[in-house]
Amino acid sequence: VGCNVERTITWTATDACGNHSSASRTFTSSDNIAPTLIGVPANATMQCGQTVPNAVVSAIDNCDTEPVVSLNAVTVPATCGYSLVRTWTATDACGNTTSLSQTTTFEDTTAPVLANLPQGGTVNCGNIPDGEDFEVTATDNCVNEVTITSSYTDQGSGCNVVRTITWTATDACGNHASASRTFTSQDVSAPVLAGLPNDGTVACGALPSGDDFAVFANDNCDPAVSINFTQTDNNVGCNVERTITWTATDAC
Repeated sequence: VGCNVERTITWTATDACGNHSSASRTFTSSDNIAPTLIGVPANATMQCGQTVPNAVVSAIDNCDTEPVVSLNAVTVPATCGYSLVRTWTATDACGNTTSLSQTTTFEDTTAPVLANLPQGGTVNCGNIPDGEDFEVTATDNCVNEVTITSSYTDQGSGCNVVRTITWTATDACGNHASASRTFTSQDVSAPVLAGLPNDGTVACGALPSGDDFAVFANDNCDPAVSINFTQTDNNVGCNVERTITWTATDAC
């Protein structure tokens, strides 16, 4: 059976009177020839994400009518893309083996796809976002890592700022995709006055004016708030009561 075949041949000589004699010889087969694989596909190049077609691989052998064919598949990572190495091995009943491999190289020419992008819109001044404020992600048709970067440009100043944020996803093969969102700031908060003096009583003739005090204002948007003041006097006998009013107005 298979490589283990022992054949005994017997010759018999018989004369006319029926006398006969016999002699035998034994022959043992020896198989040291490996099977031959049939149907192993040639090396190929495909796009990442495509499915490798199934291959029908068989084997023939000089002795064994049913050699066993096994398959081993290994994924080989690469800086850009990857490879799939499929190795078929045929083994006959005598332990003779032969192997053939096919390498499929996966290339990536498809850009990543950005996901979880925010909606643009109007935000309060001082809360205008940048790209790092959002967890933007990306998917890619290949197994390599995708890098996401962001940048932004501003138009206008003060309360009138229009910010465009652009995210760019780049895969290991240099393919990239970008998407942008626009945010417009609005200012609904009034400035806050600071440095205001306390009410007080001064000597006659020494009434201060608004210019005598370093009143300033802080604003959530405008770094240079305009401050004006008015003052009114109310005479009561020899006493004069002066009221100074400061008004801070931002760029909005």
